[in-house]
Amino acid sequence: MKKFIVNFILYILPLLVGTLFSFIALTVVSNYLSKNSELYQLEEKIEYLFIGDSHVSLGVNDSLIPHSKNISSLAEPYYFTYQKLNFFLRKNQPKTIILGFSYASLSDHNDRFIFGSASTLFPDNYFFILNSLEKAKIIFWNRGKLLELFNRVHHSLYCHINNINQQNNHLYDGFNNRFIETEVIPRRVKERVNDLFYDKGSLRDFSKQNIKYLFQIIKLCQKSDIELILLTTPLSKPYRNMIPTIYRAKFNKILSKSKVNHINLINDIDQNDLFLYDGDHLNKKGATINSKKILEVLSK
Repeated sequence: MKKFIVNFILYILPLLVGTLFSFIALTVVSNYLSKNSELYQLEEKIEYLFIGDSHVSLGVNDSLIPHSKNISSLAEPYYFTYQKLNFFLRKNQPKTIILGFSYASLSDHNDRFIFGSASTLFPDNYFFILNSLEKAKIIFWNRGKLLELFNRVHHSLYCHINNINQQNNHLYDGFNNRFIETEVIPRRVKERVNDLFYDKGSLRDFSKQNIKYLFQIIKLCQKSDIELILLTTPLSKPYRNMIPTIYRAKFNKILSKSKVNHINLINDIDQNDLFLYDGDHLNKKGATINSKKILEVLSK
């Protein structure tokens, strides 16, 4: 017992005090940054706001769609999409929000970016817009990686204070496609499908977190009286053919339950040279074609 008390005083207590102090300090700073940092501002008049993960970031060129803004981020799970959208809707009221929705959105592969192996990749971008409860969740989810977490958050804070424009202090990547003259490679497609939908040969579970926050986003848009449209970007035929049946069924079930309009372009592009190697994402030329199709649908 005496040894435990000594170890607690020497090692655990300083860690707890340090964590609490950092939490309080960062909470105070967050209120200022979220209101004043130029890196967290959007244009005032936006009709179409595109949000989501890499399918939107690589697939929607907002410069081709008038009065639109793409604020998607690579690999972003819906938990962070919701927090980001909730933040921006305090300042902006777009006419329509268009959210990326794919088969991959349903996989628990996304959970690693919330509380799994890659859980420190997003918080430094988003920490300053979160309320105290969500900050506490982030700290709890990263309780085994607190030093890494706070190092990344502190670096993001430094960039904000000095108005340094870096990837780790942005809330979005936007249209971010620099891939030219790529094409589908069957081996890479299989690797991608296995990574997203399988774990050591067994089917992955559905992500309860992603599905939960998908419906939270729907509620937020309804509450804000903003039209929400789900967008499914094209997938190559080799990729489509490998999607597990159970994911197809879940996808359709959620679409039906959501009662939200859906732009489904999943089959609209079949040329392999318009995709990246994994068949899951469009290259720059494919994104141009996809964006023009989206504009055509929105115009109608």
